[in-house]
Amino acid sequence: MIGYFPDGFKAIYSVAKALDTSETNYEVVGSATIIGTGILQPDTAYPLKISYDQPTNVFTFSVNGTEVTFDADTAPTPALYAREPVRDFKGVNIAAFGGNADGFTSATFDDVEVNGVLRDDFSTPFLDQTKWRYREAVGEVANGKARLNIQANGSMDEVTAYFPNNDFNYLEAKLLVTSNSFIATGATGVTRLAGYYYNDSVAFPTGFTGNVWTDFRLSLNSSGVLSANCFGYKLTTDDEYGPGEMVFNHPFTTTLAFDTEYSLSIERKGTIFIFKLDDESFTYNVTTPMYEPWNGETLGQHRQIRARVYGQNATEFTGCYMETTVDDVRIK
Repeated sequence: MIGYFPDGFKAIYSVAKALDTSETNYEVVGSATIIGTGILQPDTAYPLKISYDQPTNVFTFSVNGTEVTFDADTAPTPALYAREPVRDFKGVNIAAFGGNADGFTSATFDDVEVNGVLRDDFSTPFLDQTKWRYREAVGEVANGKARLNIQANGSMDEVTAYFPNNDFNYLEAKLLVTSNSFIATGATGVTRLAGYYYNDSVAFPTGFTGNVWTDFRLSLNSSGVLSANCFGYKLTTDDEYGPGEMVFNHPFTTTLAFDTEYSLSIERKGTIFIFKLDDESFTYNVTTPMYEPWNGETLGQHRQIRARVYGQNATEFTGCYMETTVDDVRIK
């Protein structure tokens, strides 16, 4: 791996052995510096390679042509024999180990080879699911906007931006769905502002029963049509994903296009909710009690901005992808 360490930017290798079947505890059996500080530079591409020879139980690590080996049989707790792993796993990843501090890691990968054969040069705008086990989920700031991208295939998947403080009554953001997005038959993709603003049934809830999920979204269907609607959905059990009933549902008439920003806002004024999509608006007046909602952990408000794909009902498994941006988020 290459990255920032307490003593600077460098390349190291690490070999760890699982100590239990849950893969939660590990023992590092070997690690060393491959290239020390002062040589590698950030914002520069370097070839990395790992190879393993099972008969000799030797790993070879290479960074930018510098190569080191690790003999697992000479580790402090040597392997008595080498065999196939219980769970065969190989991949590329990034990580930030912050401990009690904050950390951020951003990296790019290209031209991934397996056994000397090119596996992916990432020429498509999303991950090729025939080449990668896990689907794409992106939550990052790029070019002055937040990117929330999510890929799904026969499942419901999402990427979410949460607020550390949810005690506000006005939420506004500019949302955009790119033309790279596509949805399989039977599935739906959305980008939305949403949250729990009140509970209409239980004065001091300890679960989701009676919570009204308030949602304002842009939706994409399998025909490539974008639309907007707002709704309130009341949960009738403590299962957040369980049954419920629609309190209100209002479609907007504004014609939407890909690669175009739209300003969406939800505002609560007492018992009144005001939903605005650019110059089009809808007002809903709550006529039931409005108790503090259950936010999943305790009493309290909940707000979020999310991109999600409802792919669990897809009738064809060609995959789904929502590529979205978020900008100019305002609360008050």
